[in-house]
Amino acid sequence: MDDMNQPASNYPKYLLVIALVSLIVGILAYKYVLQDNPAPGASQNPVRSSSSVNSDTGIPKPEHYFNIDPRKPVWLLFRSETCVPCVAMQKTMDELQPEFEGKVQFISIDVNDAANREMVQKYQIVYIPANYLFDCNQKQWKQWTGATATSDMRQLLNQLTEIK
Repeated sequence: MDDMNQPASNYPKYLLVIALVSLIVGILAYKYVLQDNPAPGASQNPVRSSSSVNSDTGIPKPEHYFNIDPRKPVWLLFRSETCVPCVAMQKTMDELQPEFEGKVQFISIDVNDAANREMVQKYQIVYIPANYLFDCNQKQWKQWTGATATSDMRQLLNQLTEIK
């Protein structure tokens, strides 16, 4: 009647086996599904060619993901609509875009959009807003996290357009 007072060694051993198997399955699911790692034995060859990656940083060139002119500089902004500094950077981008029309390409990426998941991983986005500036050769020129004043951003974009 009083099963709670019986020692644990009297419980069926198959419960321990079931618990261990469940733990192993959970670990494998986390490792291979949630972290998007390939299954053991799967090909791990990158899809991108070496020319689509900045050789010094390993960061993909924007032209790999976007239909842009590869001869014009790019401001790439990773942001979220629920992040106050991100909203401020989006306003800065919207304000400066007409001023730099035809000189700089502006790309804003919502990190919460499932369609952008691969890109967020490739650019190794951890904190937002994340800003990337690429020169006219699609080489990463500057990268930083956080909001920047409109006047400072204007100065950076002017410097960026002068790079040949």
